[in-house]
Amino acid sequence: MEFLGKVYDGSEHEIGNGYHLCKIVAADIESTRVIPLYCEAYAYDAVKSENTELLHAIGIVESHIDAKGIHAIDRGGIGE
Repeated sequence: MEFLGKVYDGSEHEIGNGYHLCKIVAADIESTRVIPLYCEAYAYDAVKSENTELLHAIGIVESHIDAKGIHAIDRGGIGE
């Protein structure tokens, strides 16, 4: 598969081949529901930077929710 790269497999606790995943969910503060909003797999070697992918995903979601909400990035998001 094109641009297949090394990623950490948390289930097996080892490095394997795969793609990075950018996923955005919304949390409903009135319940324990989590609402999926965006999900895309990408190859690290095929993108400008991880931050570029994160900002692109946030921009897509914001365009549909009128820029409401709070952003919390759990992995990545560190300046490059």
